[in-house]
Amino acid sequence: MGETSLRIVTEGGPRAALRLLELLNDGGEEGAWRLEPEGASGDGRFTLTLPAGAADPAAPRRAGAALARYVLEAAEPGLLKELARTEHGVEDDAEADQLCAFAARRLAASAALRAGYLADAFAGYLERELSLHLEGFIRFRLGPVKEELREALRAAVRERLPERQFEQFTALLRVLLEHRESRVPAVHVFHSGGQAFRLYDGSMRPLVFSPGPDEREGGPADGEEAREESRIVSCLLSAAPRRIYIYTEEPESRVIRSLVGIFGDRAAVYSGRLP
Repeated sequence: MGETSLRIVTEGGPRAALRLLELLNDGGEEGAWRLEPEGASGDGRFTLTLPAGAADPAAPRRAGAALARYVLEAAEPGLLKELARTEHGVEDDAEADQLCAFAARRLAASAALRAGYLADAFAGYLERELSLHLEGFIRFRLGPVKEELREALRAAVRERLPERQFEQFTALLRVLLEHRESRVPAVHVFHSGGQAFRLYDGSMRPLVFSPGPDEREGGPADGEEAREESRIVSCLLSAAPRRIYIYTEEPESRVIRSLVGIFGDRAAVYSGRLP
């Protein structure tokens, strides 16, 4: 490529520019790439330059690999959040973080393929044009990669939906509980695994309540497990105990999570061997 320099412009701010500089100088001549701010406005625009004397024929390929690493490491998380907001209407930061975490786990399986595609795309462009605007390139020339991010996010939304419905359901029941008068001071719940439960009052007498008409509805799921969960929840909502003691060897099971989600600080979970 003769005595021609390479040039990369980024508007990602100083942290992004410094990370790019670190990646670009990794595996090549130490310190060959130079970083300079553009203008004096402090708008976060930086130029990274590989001088002509250091730009050997393999330089675009090395730069392409470095830029691919940067996209996977720094750009993809931001792109996922942007897509969550613009294409799925997710404005809550916590919800967006959860969706993006789901999507990132799915994307991890194809990271090597994306890295190869990105490296080739960046290297080919630099070989032809010698100068590249990073954010513009990502926005307008990486359609297949962005489509893969979109699909991962769609899958995350589908995967997250039942959990979100579960959270909404428990929140609704928590509000219902707050307006109930407590009928017993305490309830002991013995969970033997699966859907096997025994309920006792504070004096360790068997506890049985018939749910009212508004308590017969199940949760967002169907089936035998959901019906049994609904029965236990309905009984406990009828009792509205001030304290609920849960003994279980499966503290992470769905029904136990439901009870803790509904009763909050009223619930105490004891895991291990049942008494």
